[in-house]
Amino acid sequence: MAEMITLITTILLAVIRESVIVLAVWLPVRLISRAIWFSTRRPGTATPADAGLTYSEHWISNGKRRLQAWLVRAANHAGPDTVVLLFQGGSRVISELVGAQEYLYDHAVSSMVFDFGGNGNSTGEVSREAIRDDGVAAFHKLQELVGTDTRIFLCGFSRSAGRLLAAISESHIEADGVILIGAYTTTRDVMLARCHWMPRWIGERLFPTYWDNLTAIRSVRCPVLLVHSTDDELVPIAQSRKLCEVNNALIRLVAVIGLKHDDSLHPLHEEYWNPIFEFIEHGA
Repeated sequence: MAEMITLITTILLAVIRESVIVLAVWLPVRLISRAIWFSTRRPGTATPADAGLTYSEHWISNGKRRLQAWLVRAANHAGPDTVVLLFQGGSRVISELVGAQEYLYDHAVSSMVFDFGGNGNSTGEVSREAIRDDGVAAFHKLQELVGTDTRIFLCGFSRSAGRLLAAISESHIEADGVILIGAYTTTRDVMLARCHWMPRWIGERLFPTYWDNLTAIRSVRCPVLLVHSTDDELVPIAQSRKLCEVNNALIRLVAVIGLKHDDSLHPLHEEYWNPIFEFIEHGA
């Protein structure tokens, strides 16, 4: 009996010791992951006026949340009126998208940017559900501002791909097209790609999946354009290829060569944007 008690005690102590070790690693990883995917920034100082653009400021009400948005209407439209709703992933604020709004304006495309709750001047808690609802609210506000005769495209950069796809796949948004630049399959896959030295079976248990784009993109019923660089140092292009395989009839992938992950915005490169303008004009 004494030997049996000793054995059970030894096993229990070993289990407790391993559990403490796992918890000591798991909890910091979870906290760091959340900080990465739900990061917020203070408001910037730049506005579209600094680029010589006329714009209107709007405040979007979403429950107790108030979201700041800027709408730039392009002049000299060639063909149907078109507006792009730009999603950012929390690592940027709308002042950092002024260059993109100017570039779209120069190509006769209107645009609206907005900050999610808790980011920039926007107010509200930061959670996955709140972020999804912010995207839906921004879309409906844009519809209200531009009218039903204007084509609306949704455009997400990198981390914001998950935010955009959650909004369109978990609601009744009906956009004319979706554009994803440097998109990823799941948040977990991004972390695994960055920690390639870590055994996958460990990473799958450590890293959470906040956004599952492989699942979300299956619910999208409008044309989707993926633009991804073969030399993307943060998110491998293989992840966009997997997204494309979900529905080849609706999803098209354009691979660009030699550009880095952030070269779609800082600085702007036409290799990223030319396929987007072609998609807006002909592909959707």
